Amino acid sequence: MPSYNPNVEPVVKVSSPLPKGYIFVPKGDVYITGNCRRQTQAAKQTVYAVVNHQRKSVGIRVPAAVHARVLQDERASRADRASTVQRRDAALEKQFRDAILSQFPQTPAADVPLVVRRAMLKGSGRVGRTGKLDIKTKAKLAVRAHIRHVHTEYDNMLRAKTHNKGKARDETLSKVNEIADSWGGKAEGRRPHKPGKSRDRRKKAKAEGEVKGEVKAEIKGTAKQGPKTKETRSSRRRSSLVKNKSPMQVKKLQVRLARQDGSNSAKVQIGKSLRQHSSDSDEMDDESDEFEWLESDDDSEDSDSEWADD
Repeated sequence: MPSYNPNVEPVVKVSSPLPKGYIFVPKGDVYITGNCRRQTQAAKQTVYAVVNHQRKSVGIRVPAAVHARVLQDERASRADRASTVQRRDAALEKQFRDAILSQFPQTPAADVPLVVRRAMLKGSGRVGRTGKLDIKTKAKLAVRAHIRHVHTEYDNMLRAKTHNKGKARDETLSKVNEIADSWGGKAEGRRPHKPGKSRDRRKKAKAEGEVKGEVKAEIKGTAKQGPKTKETRSSRRRSSLVKNKSPMQVKKLQVRLARQDGSNSAKVQIGKSLRQHSSDSDEMDDESDEFEWLESDDDSEDSDSEWADD
């Protein structure tokens, strides 16, 4: 068993054997896991963090005696804690209701509790439970969401699968603004949607990108002409390289080019070039010429990187 360190919880797999005197406590009850952790640390004993095969946390391991005490305390305090939670929730709901009526004073009486109940539902991840926004902003967003779902065709559009969320929001926006204004709120303009949220917007962005790519290709030459031009220039370079070379020099050049191209195409091209040129020309410095081409090819004017950057 590792030495106690209050700042470190050893991570173990769920399949690993339990230390002697320890018990596994699954996630799910904040009161039990939190008190088990605190009481174990207070006793200067090690808390083990347990993960599954996907490295996701599934609970903790604590001494069995600590776990037993926590369970006993949980049963004894259950009624008091439930009452405390109810009072706190009631206070939060009242604040939320007041924020709604301060901004939308003409909201129908039947709609107010529906807005509050839906927005404040625990574990829903809805706007009423977020801690990142102030209460007025949360109330305004909750009212507009309620109008969209209850008083427009938004949900029917999604159920019929005729609209994605972005398009359905856009088509119901004027109705949402109209009702929100009648309830005493201010109408809002079209909300910008985050890119990538709908399939239609992704397709549109892809199409626009393809059009831009074609326009760029037109500037340098059509996309079909590009590879042909590069191949033709490369062929001319290789033809000039083998001119006036001895057979041994050509063979060495074939090996170098084949390694660079990763295929036998260079050997075939060099062989063709050798048959096309006479060997009676003036002497050339084969090594300097060869390395000049090999080193400059990646930076040539028709290289792939240049076409991609333009």
